[in-house]
Amino acid sequence: MHDHGLPTSKIMGLMIGQAGGYANVGTTSRCEAINNFIKRLICIRQSFLELVQNLEHALRDYRHNELVSQFKTMYGKPIPTTGLEALELCVVNFYTREILGEVKTEIQGVITLDIINEENISTTIVLKVKECDRR
Repeated sequence: MHDHGLPTSKIMGLMIGQAGGYANVGTTSRCEAINNFIKRLICIRQSFLELVQNLEHALRDYRHNELVSQFKTMYGKPIPTTGLEALELCVVNFYTREILGEVKTEIQGVITLDIINEENISTTIVLKVKECDRR
């Protein structure tokens, strides 16, 4: 910050990671990306308000990208990442078959139930069921 003629303070030093970068951020690549982004913003010599607004915008983008990545991980195709594509495909197919087998068993167990009573309590629905023989 001294190089760019900006006033320095302990808070600003911590914000831009002068003392070794963002050590508390999870990954090295993320630390490097944030540090490079901030260095680029400082080189532009923006006002403090513009700097803070751009930092907020950048953090919003990072959070959005993390949410998208998490969503894709949870609801996308579950493929483990290794260098062996054939092994990955085999593992995914086997795992999917096992899980679907368990789901099928649960569904067959539920099919044999008759709903006797349905009661709404706030946001919860309580069902009273009885088992019957449907074969």
